[in-house]
Amino acid sequence: MEPVSITKKCKIGHLNIRSLMSSFDAFTDMMNEDDFDILALTETWLSPDITMDVVNIRNFNFFRKDRLSRGGGCGVYIRQDIRAEIIDDDVTLNTVPFLE
Repeated sequence: MEPVSITKKCKIGHLNIRSLMSSFDAFTDMMNEDDFDILALTETWLSPDITMDVVNIRNFNFFRKDRLSRGGGCGVYIRQDIRAEIIDDDVTLNTVPFLE
């Protein structure tokens, strides 16, 4: 089997956002200007009462894991033309393998 040649680069980033809602307009501008394909966020500070339509960005899917207490939470924006799905949204530290 021959290796597949990929000609387009994928721009991936990470941002500790420290409250997505408090800076959502500036964040949306950054997403549109910086041409990210995938951007992971930590410290989103989202809660279940914040609906997906509030954090929607055109041409992106948003996968999120809210923290049920104050602070925390994470999410990832993935460009819509990139196939992505949640494979396990119930991961805890007790089930994540660690190297010893």
